[in-house]
Amino acid sequence: KTAEDQVRYAIGAFWPNLAIEGVYAKNDSYPSPGYQNTESIYGGLKLNFPFFEGGLRIAEVRQAKSRQKQAELAYEDRKKDISIEVENAYLDLKTQEGILAKFREQVTYAKDNYNAVSKQYEYGLANTLDVIDANTTLVTAERQLADTKYNYQLSALKLQRTTGALLKNIENRIK
Repeated sequence: KTAEDQVRYAIGAFWPNLAIEGVYAKNDSYPSPGYQNTESIYGGLKLNFPFFEGGLRIAEVRQAKSRQKQAELAYEDRKKDISIEVENAYLDLKTQEGILAKFREQVTYAKDNYNAVSKQYEYGLANTLDVIDANTTLVTAERQLADTKYNYQLSALKLQRTTGALLKNIENRIK
């Protein structure tokens, strides 16, 4: 039952109760005495008013309303939690996009630097240590770019999960 149903039920306890009773009795004995009533039917209505119950009904209504309010607050709290989770996932995705762009530029710079140092080495203007340094910078930039791509994809999946899109995608693939 929902919290609203519980409140309606508690308020409904203030209404009077109506009970209908009925009896049909038959005495089937042999030999049947002529003076005895062998069949009887009677019925009755009983109406109960809950006047004096020491505040029990009022307390039950207040308790039901309190539970309803608690359920509404829990619902609103959960909505806010989900909203914050979605917003954080979105911001994380945007942050990863910025980092990804930065490392793409860094890889481009590292490649250009490596090519320039390699040319300088060919003409004797740079030594082996400079080439190793440029290569290390390039490899480090490429590794950081790969890590950032992974983090970006992970952030995109987190955003899909928090918005419910990931589950829909999986369900569509299964069908």
